[in-house]
Amino acid sequence: MFKPYVASFSEQIRVANIYRHFKGGYYIVHSVAKTEETGEEVVVYQSLETGQIWTRPVSSFNERVPADKENPTGQFHRFERVVEFENQLSLISTENLVAELEKRNDNPFAGVMSVTDNSKVWRTDYLVGKYVDHFIDSENTVRDFEIETSHFTLEDALKRLEKLGRSDLTIVKKVFMDVDF
Repeated sequence: MFKPYVASFSEQIRVANIYRHFKGGYYIVHSVAKTEETGEEVVVYQSLETGQIWTRPVSSFNERVPADKENPTGQFHRFERVVEFENQLSLISTENLVAELEKRNDNPFAGVMSVTDNSKVWRTDYLVGKYVDHFIDSENTVRDFEIETSHFTLEDALKRLEKLGRSDLTIVKKVFMDVDF
């Protein structure tokens, strides 16, 4: 039986788990791999916000947050595994969440809804606001989105964002879909 090689140090990294970067971004770990040239182990992970895929040496992925770095989450390590998902789904776009569910065998919505089925979308809002972290305790911070304004078009949301001129604000897309159960 084939068993993928994973060194003892990288056994701490769990594939198909979500990790939070100490600056606040959320990522899913796809695999632990070895570089062909040096044999160094790297983590292959993907941003849940942008979809960008990254690699980082295992030693760097697991390292403690350097003292000279700004650390808004208060984490001890560069990446820490998310163990509580309550209030976390708002960080993932509807399209990305449904697209990920469509790939899974345990998809609870199999055959019910699809990202590509726009006939079930009855409303799309573009929310101008900011992410806010609510500190629960030393191991748990809940991220929320505080809405400044809501718009029916991306163009209107972009105009509002430009008019406000605040670097702490961003735009989040909220999609309403009919689902048959």
